[in-house]
Amino acid sequence: MKSSRIVSIVLNYKNILENEGLTPKRLDITVTWNQVSQEAVKCHVLYLIEVVLSLSENPSELQTINRLLGCIQGMLGMLGMFTTEDLMCHNKKPEDSFVADPHAT
Repeated sequence: MKSSRIVSIVLNYKNILENEGLTPKRLDITVTWNQVSQEAVKCHVLYLIEVVLSLSENPSELQTINRLLGCIQGMLGMLGMFTTEDLMCHNKKPEDSFVADPHAT
């Protein structure tokens, strides 16, 4: 996937999370997932999005930002924000078909 597409996808996620009033914050990497709140995970997702955005202009970082996109999408799926099908479609559809509320009709 091209860097520009990844940026488009993560900007949609950023918008959704910021609309919840969240801000980027890296998780304490010494704790296990069951020790952190869903809000903390969402803030970590925002942190990872900032990393993606900072690396996106460097062509040599494409593999890294693809990996980070998978990590971001995995966390959003585990949080119950999107189904696996939703996340797969985000990678395929243009941004005008991106659904901020995955359960909206």
